[in-house]
Amino acid sequence: MRSPLLLTLLLLTLMLSCQPDPSSPQDTTPPASTPAEERGIPEAPTPSPDDSAPRFTHPLEVNFEGTLDMGMLYAREKRHGEFMVKNVSDFPQEIQNIFPTCDCIRMDHAYRDITLEPQESLTVGFVMDASTVTLDSFGRVIQINSKGNRPLPARVGGHILPPVEIAPGKDVELGFLPTPATPVVTKLTLKKNPAMTEALVLGTPQENPYFQTELRSQGEDLYELTLTSRQNLPYGRGFKTAVRLPILQPESAREILLLITADVAELVYFAPDTWKILPEKLKEAGSLTERFAYGEVPGLQEERKAGDPASSNRNLMRMNLLKQKNAVPLKFVKEHQDWDDLFLNLDFQVPPGVKLEKIRHPQGMELQITVTPESFPPGVTQLSLVPFRGTENCPPIRISLETP
Repeated sequence: MRSPLLLTLLLLTLMLSCQPDPSSPQDTTPPASTPAEERGIPEAPTPSPDDSAPRFTHPLEVNFEGTLDMGMLYAREKRHGEFMVKNVSDFPQEIQNIFPTCDCIRMDHAYRDITLEPQESLTVGFVMDASTVTLDSFGRVIQINSKGNRPLPARVGGHILPPVEIAPGKDVELGFLPTPATPVVTKLTLKKNPAMTEALVLGTPQENPYFQTELRSQGEDLYELTLTSRQNLPYGRGFKTAVRLPILQPESAREILLLITADVAELVYFAPDTWKILPEKLKEAGSLTERFAYGEVPGLQEERKAGDPASSNRNLMRMNLLKQKNAVPLKFVKEHQDWDDLFLNLDFQVPPGVKLEKIRHPQGMELQITVTPESFPPGVTQLSLVPFRGTENCPPIRISLETP
């Protein structure tokens, strides 16, 4: 049995052997840290690449936010506006130009090559022309270009208030007129727009070359305008003319513009529209004559074969039937067609060496076209004979030499 003293010495030796040697290298690895959220301390957010990148701040700024509101403008009003551009940087800024991006804004003058010192401002003036705006509300941009910077937009907006209500409408569509001499009389009612707070006073309509205008007051803020044709309208599809009516009050409303449109007489399609000739046959005969027709032409109308879909009244107006290969004349007649006017006022551009005879029929017109070998100059294989009335050309008749 061991003595207590010996046991005590053994324990003491073991304890001393477990102590680190002061001369041996120490372990400097720090203890594992406790997560911040476990210690009740919120962690700082990790910056993203976008957050860490410097944000662009334009060195110029305008003195309003969003859109510069021009308010309620009368239709056709011209209203002045202005805003300020300021250099908010610590360095001089060179404005290269300031310009509108639409034709409804006109700058007071040219803003080019202007240097703004730090904290210096520039007043920019412009005129908004509501006559070019057709929408009830509008938004436009004035662009500011400066050297070394991206364009700075200055947005301008507002609302259009028509001063009058026009019945049946401000666009007067006369539709189809069979001849230029067709008389036209139309009446319009004009009354003040209820949304307008000012009184309405209309002036004398401006002179128009085609229409006599008469304006009569029908009571407070109510007028009747009568348009009467004063001379023949020119031939042509899509004829247009404008009637201008001054507005005396409110003065800023300026005027009312009425657009009058019409289709004066119709295009003429002759059938057939193409004449194909064999050169050998033309040379052998010395001359060839072909008949072309518009409307009913005796001796040609009967050539329409029974069962041909073009003989149906439902297909008379289809242009593709007039242009089909080897077509013969259709019964292409409108009740309002004035054959005398058509015959007298339908002329032709005739190529040299081509003979044309125009023949009047009760309900139609016939052309007899004669060609000779000399009608085709060397290297020319196609000729065009063009009908026209006034300045309006109709579809041509083509004459071509074809190889068999």
